[in-house]
Amino acid sequence: MHNSLCHNKFETQWNALINKYPDCKNYFIRTLYSCKSSWASYVINRNFTTGIQSTQRVEVCNKVIKDRLTRSSRLAEVVKEIQKTFNNQSKKAMLSEYKNEILTRGMPNIIDEYFSELDKILQEYLTPQILQKQHDQMVHSLCYDVFLYNVWQSLLEIMDNSYQQNMAREDDYNQSQSLFSSLLKTIPHNSVKEVWNVIRHSVQNSEPQHIILLNDGSHLCTCLLLINKGIVCQHFFCVMSYSTNVYFHISLIPHCWYNNNKYNISQENILTYQFVREESELPLLKLLTFQHLVEFKQTHIEQLQGPKQKYRFEMSYAKKALDLAIRANRVEEFVSHLKNFIEVTKNDLFDTQDNTNFISIEDPLHVPHKGQQPNRYKSSGEPSKKARRIVQSTD
Repeated sequence: MHNSLCHNKFETQWNALINKYPDCKNYFIRTLYSCKSSWASYVINRNFTTGIQSTQRVEVCNKVIKDRLTRSSRLAEVVKEIQKTFNNQSKKAMLSEYKNEILTRGMPNIIDEYFSELDKILQEYLTPQILQKQHDQMVHSLCYDVFLYNVWQSLLEIMDNSYQQNMAREDDYNQSQSLFSSLLKTIPHNSVKEVWNVIRHSVQNSEPQHIILLNDGSHLCTCLLLINKGIVCQHFFCVMSYSTNVYFHISLIPHCWYNNNKYNISQENILTYQFVREESELPLLKLLTFQHLVEFKQTHIEQLQGPKQKYRFEMSYAKKALDLAIRANRVEEFVSHLKNFIEVTKNDLFDTQDNTNFISIEDPLHVPHKGQQPNRYKSSGEPSKKARRIVQSTD
């Protein structure tokens, strides 16, 4: 059920689970089904999570920083220790890159041999850690065979296959992370220019991936690596060696992976890279917008669910707005907008409550506490179990 790529199949397997364990129905619905967007594969693979599945790594990083700092540490020391940690990670990525350039390994450097021009763009914009991960994808692109579909409409009928591995689907990169039909669910079919099948060489055991090339220059891959981790996948680089409709632009990679020198730079004047070019198509490079890719990312952004998440997210904007109002000496205008918003919202809520039937509220769930029960206030009519202390007079 966790590895299902289709919403309908997920619901079918969920109902089968409820029927198999009816005594646990309330627990499953209250604890698991309410937060399915945080663990079901058909949802989490379509969000930018950088592959993180828990807070374990964050806690480890916090522990490393806390071990080097004390309560009396200054803010400058905190920044210094964090930057020192980042520098150590960068050195590790650079060391791995240097090892790949050693000639005694028996193979020429694939990056310099096939992607030298593209590598100059990546080195200019990306941090060392992300650059190393992007290089790994480019190197592995030589391990695939590709062929172009003349008629790709039959791929829309492929349903979710049965993934029987014990590991989670998102941990198995050789498996598809999305159905072909799901990628084109919100995209017009007339926007598709080419569809490619990408599969590893016959000695490898993996499922084929599908690359969809769209008319605005963007692309979608069933591995969802670009959507989930913000890194251009090896399947894309493999197809780039064969198709004239494949375009690489640095804006495909999220801004959060850029280095400090390029983080806020405008990308309007950056050239688009093509591995296979035709002179007649060069003027069309300026018309590329990647709009379909942008809309696909925005469509599947995970919305905030809990009240605490919404409060924390919106409070950051409120603080920023108040800070700008104070700097611009426009506090009265800011407060006036808030008062108008409060009055309008109150009226809307009042009208909504008038048209809504009251819902009977049952007793809340009782959560037993471990150990001694917490202290509570007793009513005046409740007898005390403690024996009263009688003091006798000695007179």
